[in-house]
Amino acid sequence: MLLHTARIGSRLLPEAMPIISLCWYGASPLFWRVYALHTPRVSYDMTEDIKRFDMEIQLLKDIDDATLDRMSVWLYNWWGASENYSLDAVKTYLRHGMQTQHLPVTFGCFEGKRLVGMYQLQWSDLFVRPDLYPWLANVYVDPAYRKCGYGDAMLKSVGAMLKRYTSFRECYLYTTHTSLYEKYGWQFVSEIDTYLPEQRMQRLYRLSIN
Repeated sequence: MLLHTARIGSRLLPEAMPIISLCWYGASPLFWRVYALHTPRVSYDMTEDIKRFDMEIQLLKDIDDATLDRMSVWLYNWWGASENYSLDAVKTYLRHGMQTQHLPVTFGCFEGKRLVGMYQLQWSDLFVRPDLYPWLANVYVDPAYRKCGYGDAMLKSVGAMLKRYTSFRECYLYTTHTSLYEKYGWQFVSEIDTYLPEQRMQRLYRLSIN
């Protein structure tokens, strides 16, 4: 069983926030939870998937303990604690979520050698729709780097990463937001009853690539 099967909509874009903020090189759909985090320098795979100025989005595989700890704190503070998962449980989830030959896969957004964001492609994220896969999940940007285009760049990279690192040519997400994911090529499929306690009726989207 996956660690979490709920609230991908809120994990993508929590509701009480400004959705688009213009920066000097892009628009950034980001998250609003704020907390202080130390930002360590990290070692990482130098494969250049996307590079803009000093920014790169890369497949994460062999990361150091400090980076894993940092990512774990991100997700624990975002949804782990509220869903009664321990920090160690979230860390274990992430550790096993960095596959290279099959799902789940995890991508990191780097400014130089500094990890500033992440997202995942995983088998399942909505309990009532096991027939749909894979799913975009855990799109996150460090609070200190929000409103500067990193989230925008990550969302633009999803199709390329899906094609490069998986055998799939489509993926899904669900959300409460309208007129946002369309700009990144996602197609609205239908309203969907998620059976989630926070907000049952949400919007199902699909990204299809050639």
